[in-house]
Amino acid sequence: MPWLMFLLAVLSFVLLCYAHSLLLGILWTVLVIVFFTAGTLKLIAAQVGNASRDAGHIISPEELRRYREQAQARKQAPAASETAVASAAATRDPAPPTPPANA
Repeated sequence: MPWLMFLLAVLSFVLLCYAHSLLLGILWTVLVIVFFTAGTLKLIAAQVGNASRDAGHIISPEELRRYREQAQARKQAPAASETAVASAAATRDPAPPTPPANA
């Protein structure tokens, strides 16, 4: 579609070259500027549209907060379990060894 605008700009420029009155010259000049600007803006819009990311992959603030909480829980879980194991081992009474059963 932008190339159609550029083609119309070139066509308007050709008609400008053959214009016999000042009014037609001004009209064709304005059309050249308008079509060229519209074609350029359409090309830029297409480039920006191609470079933008899909909005479906954007994380919501609630989901981001939940991920942070899960990461903090995972960090704290190993430290808490190591502390629990160490305290349980310190308070546990060692059981007397059982004698081997001789038959």
